[in-house]
Amino acid sequence: LAKDADMASQLSRLFAQHNITKYYVGISQKAPKKKKQGLVVGGMQKGRQKSWLLTRDEPQRNVARTRFFTTRLKSNLSSSSHVTCVLFRPYTGKTHQLRVAAKSMGIPLWGDPIYSDGTLDRNHRTHLHACGIQIPALEGQDSIILWDPPIYFDIENLALSEAIQKLVRKHASEEMIKAMECAYKNG
Repeated sequence: LAKDADMASQLSRLFAQHNITKYYVGISQKAPKKKKQGLVVGGMQKGRQKSWLLTRDEPQRNVARTRFFTTRLKSNLSSSSHVTCVLFRPYTGKTHQLRVAAKSMGIPLWGDPIYSDGTLDRNHRTHLHACGIQIPALEGQDSIILWDPPIYFDIENLALSEAIQKLVRKHASEEMIKAMECAYKNG
């Protein structure tokens, strides 16, 4: 995509102006404390031992904005009988933004070594996955819309795959829905 300095500059401008839409999927072993969907907004402040904190103080610096949607479902992925599937739509791109947002909602991402409450999975990985991106047309290019779900959502647990598809159909753009349906069909 960014094969020369001009294209790289255009792409950087789109990111800076928040014109690129990104979607991430996360899994938590906890249920949301209050809301099942909403907007998490707060300042990001460096904490201890590689962590970041979400602050609500005014004036806020280094502000992170994340839209989220959740669904709770039975699962065979974890030792608990249920997991929460989270669809994240970040509006900013701050360090650890999605992981901090999940923690602030009371649904730390499963396997997160910094923000979880010690619930590591059998493979010791954080269950947060970049799944979709929508880039508007650049000079001389068509718009780009990609959806690439994590493989284990298809193979290990069909319920998670179906939950993600339901969240995307309800909350994403028509173009992203088409890209997702094509990805699952061509799987």
